Amino acid sequence: MLRLQLLGSLGIALAVPLAQFANASSSVTEATTSAAAEEVSFNKKVVPILKRRCAVCHITGNEPGNMALTPNSAYDSLVNQRSVQSNLLRVNPGAPSESYIVHKLQGSQAEAGGIGDRMPYMAPPLSSKQLQLIETWISQGAQNN
Repeated sequence: MLRLQLLGSLGIALAVPLAQFANASSSVTEATTSAAAEEVSFNKKVVPILKRRCAVCHITGNEPGNMALTPNSAYDSLVNQRSVQSNLLRVNPGAPSESYIVHKLQGSQAEAGGIGDRMPYMAPPLSSKQLQLIETWISQGAQNN
């Protein structure tokens, strides 16, 4: 009887640290997986939005705004390029609130010293999910990935 109690106590004493170790290991894995899943790829996530919603008008770079937003031109037309309507950069890596494209997509371009209409012009605005993807990509440094 005493031996069973001793074995039971030993089992509990070993089970608690092992459970904590398992939970810690699981939490690290979940955090790593979550962080990796949150990285926004320009080519996989942002370009499809630009292609569907923006490149319809911004094809050659000769249109108002002077930028081509086709898949092969979009990155070079956006990142670290001065807006023709505002003193802001079109995309200021790491700073979505200081990126003119965000203001144009939100319709807050006048607050950023800009002019014109919300984009996409004469079309429904981007969904909140699409806008959040673009803002997250900019926050993450606007990588050409």
